[in-house]
This record gives sequence, C-alpha cells and structure tokens, in this order.
Amino acid sequence: MQRTRLHEHISALVLAKYSTDKLIDETALAQAIELWSHHPQVQDFFAGLGLSEVGPEFFPAFIHSSFVHELPQFHLASNERLEFLGDSVLNLSITEFLFQKFDLLEEGKLSQLRGSLVNEKLLSDLAAFFGFAECLLVGRGELNKRGHQRASLLGDVVEAFFARHFQLFGFEKTKAFILKIYHDYENETGEVIFHPDRLIDYDARTQVQELCLKEFKILPEYRLLAEEERGFRM
Repeated sequence: MQRTRLHEHISALVLAKYSTDKLIDETALAQAIELWSHHPQVQDFFAGLGLSEVGPEFFPAFIHSSFVHELPQFHLASNERLEFLGDSVLNLSITEFLFQKFDLLEEGKLSQLRGSLVNEKLLSDLAAFFGFAECLLVGRGELNKRGHQRASLLGDVVEAFFARHFQLFGFEKTKAFILKIYHDYENETGEVIFHPDRLIDYDARTQVQELCLKEFKILPEYRLLAEEERGFRM
C-alpha cells in the first residue's frame, strides 16, 4: 500500500483544527514537526544517513516556499536561506578536498572538477538516490506537478540539508559527512566522482545545459547550422 505523503499528513493536522484566519500556537507546530520526524519515510531516510537521533533538527531544511505559502498559519521560513549557506559549505568542502587530493592538478582543472561535483545535475542525483524528495514539504500545486522531483528543487534541498548539518555539527564534521555522501553514491552507482577522468564527460555542452536549467528551467535544443573541416556550428 502506498504511504500517505507527508504534506497530506501535516495539512490534515492544520486544516482539521484551525481556520485560515486563526494563528497556530507553538504546540501545533511542535505536533507538526513530531509528525514529520516520526513518519516512516523520514525515519528511513535519516537511518540510512546515520542521523536518526537528530532527525527533527533538520526540519527547516525540508520546507519549500510553496508549503510556506499554503500554510501561512505556521509562520514558517522556507529553506531558501539555508540553501544559500549550504552552497558555500558544499563548495568549501569540495574545494578543500580536491586541493589536498590533487596537489599536481592546475587551478583551471580543479575548478572544472569542482564544478562537475557541485552542479544541479549531480546534486539532484544524490537527492534522488538517498531519498531527499520523500522528506520534502511542498504545497499541493507543487506536489500535483511532481515538483518535489524537479532537479532544481532537489539540488536546493541538498544544499539546505548540508547547511543545517553545518549549523548543528560545525564545518569539519559536515565536510566529512558530505564526502561520505559522495563516496557512498560513487560506490553504489559506479559513477566516477573524485577523479580527473570525470572531466571527460563534463564538457562545454554539459555546462550549457546546466546554465539553461538554472536560468530558464529548460534544456536547450540544438540545431546543426553547418559542418566545417574542424568541427561544426550550432
């Protein structure tokens, strides 16, 4: 039997007890957080990451803006500020690791390798692999459109999660946790992660696709204009 999604659980809690023009008290919010943290999907997720004891502390990382707008009674903040912090935490963690591991690799290649490890595509793959989407709280509209499975949204929640980990445990433990996530993903999927060979697949076309996804939320379409002796124009 399919599990009821978290959104439906928490929405039912709110709508059953409160009208839209009545403020929710701290007890109701605590109930919602407890409901979220004890949901089987969430418990499975945190158990898989070895974080079962601190699951409720990560609640702020999983709140999408559409959920905030749909349930204003909670006076919640979305995970967007955490995403901002997590982006820097992730970049510094990966940068420091690559700098130490590849001491003979030039700056340009290090920068390219880092870019291939912190881009939206890989972050969304990590999110899908570890089950981040199952814990995410989104509004009904996003849920109906399967927005909780959109690459950009999944990449954002991973960064927000790393930020919350950093707030709870500090940089060194968060860096170790991030690297473990990447290594576990690499070992389970066989995808090349921490190796210069990764750059073979991370070409200009990949970077254009990432830019289009980030700025316009769509993939580019390609048209061959002419073939030339040394290549082609698009």
